[in-house]
Amino acid sequence: MPDETISAAAYRMEQQGKLAGRVLRPLLDAIFWPIERDHCRMSLESEMPGGQLPGTYRNDLSTG
Repeated sequence: MPDETISAAAYRMEQQGKLAGRVLRPLLDAIFWPIERDHCRMSLESEMPGGQLPGTYRNDLSTG
């Protein structure tokens, strides 16, 4: 997704078995560890509903 955060992309890529995700996800989670546990997973989960998108994009997602 073009507007996906680096954290969400890292988690998604790790789940797909990509090297970039296996390197970046643990690094990003370590950086954010004092603030938030499982930062990358939570970033992806928060983006899944599309709430960060402009209204016209959210409408397109809900219709299929």
